[in-house]
Amino acid sequence: MFASVFSEPERVVRELFSTRLAHVRIAAALLLAVSLTSAACGREEEAPSAYPSKDIEVVVPFSAGGFTDSGARLVVDGLKKRFGRPVTIANKEGAGGVTATTEFLTAKPDGYTIEALISGPTTEALAANPALPYKWDSFTVLGGIAISPRVIVAPAQGRIQSAQDLLKSLKETPSAVTWSTGSPQGPATFSTLALFDALGVDAAVPKRVTFNGDGPAANAVAGGHVDFSAVNVSTALPLIKAGKIRPLIVSGTEEFPLLPGTPVAAQVGLEDFILDNWLGFMAPPKTPGHIVQAWESALAEIAKDRDLAAKLENIGMVMRHIPAGELTGMVKRRFDTSSALVAKFGLK
Repeated sequence: MFASVFSEPERVVRELFSTRLAHVRIAAALLLAVSLTSAACGREEEAPSAYPSKDIEVVVPFSAGGFTDSGARLVVDGLKKRFGRPVTIANKEGAGGVTATTEFLTAKPDGYTIEALISGPTTEALAANPALPYKWDSFTVLGGIAISPRVIVAPAQGRIQSAQDLLKSLKETPSAVTWSTGSPQGPATFSTLALFDALGVDAAVPKRVTFNGDGPAANAVAGGHVDFSAVNVSTALPLIKAGKIRPLIVSGTEEFPLLPGTPVAAQVGLEDFILDNWLGFMAPPKTPGHIVQAWESALAEIAKDRDLAAKLENIGMVMRHIPAGELTGMVKRRFDTSSALVAKFGLK
């Protein structure tokens, strides 16, 4: 009898408890989902003060062992100490740096994929190929750490023994002058076109001989096969020290410490022949400002390292911290100069 009296209330209580328990479970599940979502967002958007919290990859858009690669590897050693995180090099060669730079355009702007910034892919190559999918200002400049000008060199025992000899030959008998370049659209070609432009020489008259890279172009000078070439200081230094080539003119306005006594362009009447190469770093588009600040601070700090300065000098670079804003201006000027040369002379 008692069972029949209490069976209905008991059933009601049990149903009510079951319903409330289900609501609690649903609420707990929702709270867990919110918590996991917040944690995931936290991982994607780390606090500015936490950067860097993982390994950084620096893309070098050329093969290992070259001018840019050698300099970047030296600087990366300093960055590791400054950031307290591994910083690795990834060489991605192709099309004079354009292949890697095009791919880099879509990299995540989180500061963990960086590219070595040099003049070619973002200035000369872009001026020669305006249909490329990026512009000179598509990327976020982080700053620079070294400069290295172009140097015009001639055979050590050739007929051209000085800057005056070269300028006179180009003005009076340009058809008798030969020059070499490492690429038809590379820095050596643009440097030489800038020289011709400054002198008022028709670029089609002196004979161009094209090689695959600065090294072979410089070797052609050393062998006496051409009259001159405008090459990287890093490429020229070993041949200069070996007495095989003679430095004639350094681009720029100030004496280059690695080539004492070599006249700079401004000293021989070529005030506009300012074509310094630089070694800097850039990030993908829309990279946050705190990452730019972190890199600027790191580069400014390692620029005080005299041991690093000596190592960079050994490969033809002079260490100099270049703030992001200043380097952005340098990139723009080089692009504008290169575009003007393409418009005037064309490239084949």
